[in-house]
Amino acid sequence: MTNTNDFQVEEVNYFDYVTTVPIIEKRLRKSLSRELISHWCVDHMFTKEGLCAANPDDISQSRDFQWHIDNVINPLVKSGEISDGSDSPFDDRKLRYNTPTLIPLSSVRDRTSFTLPFGITHYKAFQADQNRSDEENLALQKRGEELFGDKYAFFSRAPGIAVLPITKEGSVFIGERTNEDAKGLLNAVAGHLKYRHPEKVDLNEDLLAEMEEEFGLLESSLIERPFFAGVYSNPIKGDLDFTYIAQTDAPDEYFSSGRWMEKVSEREHKPLIQLSSMSDVQRILDTGKVPDGREFDIMYSTRGALMSLKPGELRD
Repeated sequence: MTNTNDFQVEEVNYFDYVTTVPIIEKRLRKSLSRELISHWCVDHMFTKEGLCAANPDDISQSRDFQWHIDNVINPLVKSGEISDGSDSPFDDRKLRYNTPTLIPLSSVRDRTSFTLPFGITHYKAFQADQNRSDEENLALQKRGEELFGDKYAFFSRAPGIAVLPITKEGSVFIGERTNEDAKGLLNAVAGHLKYRHPEKVDLNEDLLAEMEEEFGLLESSLIERPFFAGVYSNPIKGDLDFTYIAQTDAPDEYFSSGRWMEKVSEREHKPLIQLSSMSDVQRILDTGKVPDGREFDIMYSTRGALMSLKPGELRD
């Protein structure tokens, strides 16, 4: 299968300062991949309010965060079209991704400013992006580029968090998703970011919650802090995941025996598939085939995480 048309690496607005007199500012776009993140030791992210989606029926409508809460989100909650989580286990309010900015503050690798702006959207808007035809989405992208210089201006861009855990023996396990979002795709751990005010976004907290919810892995199973491996997305529908890789002390047997299923209240994967070497990883990336010969399409964030693995992180 190996459908890679639904995969892209997101970009970051990168500001590079050339130290001449006068100082020259170079504005670039770079891929937000593990290589860039590792080079600049991106660890702490500053978050703030960002733009909301433009209204295709009224392009003059404000894209301000608070305006959308007052005039879009709250009326939908009041009418019962979406829930804010007060009367349901699910909060339909979602954050909206805006392109982040990375500014190296000096030539020292650990001195950077990495800022993530988030707007607000909701689950029905996310579903609308998923349910449009590719032709409709591409036409909407073209219009966004023409009117706003941003092909995703009209899209919800509700971001998720994704984690690829590595076992104690150096394997990874991924499984076919059973829930409606990304059903049938091979995926590790993934889910929408928890809605909260942009300045209170906590990616680390969300990834720990998803690891426990989907694979039954607790924070105590981590050998070290998960590292950020990039932001990967579907170029047609615009949805995306902040993607991490996590070294754990969980043994292969925890996953291969199905013991992980006893630790989760709602199973979102079919029995997991073991990739025990870089050869297994390369094969699935190249052909879509898992070790037993079956073929699958891979969720973009899982593809990005597998592509980010380095020799020595899995056994060979």
